Amino acid sequence: NMLTNTSLTIPFTLTDDHTVATSLTPTVSSGNSLLVPNDLSHVSIGGSGTNRTLIITPAADQSGSAPLTLSVTDGGGLLSTKTFYVEVRPNTNVMLIDNFDYDTAGPIIDESAGLWANHSGTLRQMKVGAGVVTVDNVANSEDVNAPLLGAPYVTNVANNVSLYAAFTLHFTTLPTGTNGSYCAHFKDNTTFGFLGRVYASTNNAAPGSYRLGIGNSSVSSSTNAQLTQDLSPGVDYTVTVRIRLTNGVCTLWVNPTSEISGGVTDTTVVTNLVNIYQYALRESTGGGIMNIDNLKVGTSFTAVTGIASAPPAPPAPSIGGITVGGPGNTNIV
Repeated sequence: NMLTNTSLTIPFTLTDDHTVATSLTPTVSSGNSLLVPNDLSHVSIGGSGTNRTLIITPAADQSGSAPLTLSVTDGGGLLSTKTFYVEVRPNTNVMLIDNFDYDTAGPIIDESAGLWANHSGTLRQMKVGAGVVTVDNVANSEDVNAPLLGAPYVTNVANNVSLYAAFTLHFTTLPTGTNGSYCAHFKDNTTFGFLGRVYASTNNAAPGSYRLGIGNSSVSSSTNAQLTQDLSPGVDYTVTVRIRLTNGVCTLWVNPTSEISGGVTDTTVVTNLVNIYQYALRESTGGGIMNIDNLKVGTSFTAVTGIASAPPAPPAPSIGGITVGGPGNTNIV
């Protein structure tokens, strides 16, 4: 991983049992040319002989995830390849980022070079293409996850720390049934430890609309904490989630303007609080079909939304000899 507007140099060695290293030719290609263009000023090979370096310089002011493929030939044909991903983070408070801007379309676990991995459901059903990942809860059943840098994030401790996730959500097919299903959540390093599940359903929504809800844990449902806002298919919405690591309590916002206003919080007591290692996307019957883009997971509201934290309240003004405060706080001085 690296930061926006920096370069990363990765050393590697070349050896072959039939050809001297000076006769081996390594090349590198990017699978996300918006983030890491395929030219020598952005991705190149340095060094000589056995000791080589891969130099990565993302496009200016860009962030996201890019699959890179390192290949080597000996003049007679391809000998070996290594594909891996690099995350370019806008700041150190972002622990996962993916804008899904891959050059080719296909299963997300393949196109991302292993950033996303299957943990349940039918392998390779969740697809990425045209700059979005499609979560199809009508025909598919795959669940995938991506690791969070710095994990595990320990819960059930008095550290007053929160994790945040934000992404763009665009429904193309409404959820089926009134209770719908959930599409995204924080996850432990097993198959079934889920926290902060984002639900989509038509429950309580006007005809042709849907609503989003948040569930603290895997025992929560779409009716626990639902935002009283009708959303329309075909429209992009910014969804933001916060989880308090101390107690697992989660809050959800749609198109937030600040962390201290709007949103809905699930107050259900979490009985299966687990440590957090990953963020997951889920396909399951009932949730409709949606496109997800611009995913960030981080340790602050500002890091994932770009919205500055609210400034502190100004001091109470003084009038004559009386300090004027809120109700019950007026003091004679």
